[in-house]
Amino acid sequence: MAQLCAPPTWTHRGCSVQLVGSPDQDDAFQIRHCSGAWLGTASSLDGARELIDARIVLLRQRLAARG
Repeated sequence: MAQLCAPPTWTHRGCSVQLVGSPDQDDAFQIRHCSGAWLGTASSLDGARELIDARIVLLRQRLAARG
């Protein structure tokens, strides 16, 4: 019987980056903040890091305003 393994996941600045497709596809990596907020997709880990770095401050401000 084959076991299903969870997809590889990395963490950057409180966000989860999960491999969900073949690398170099536009949506190979899905990015989600630890709060559950969706940040988007990227085609590489570098792209995921750049997306997180670009959006994390604004996301944290929005979460603080709600809190």
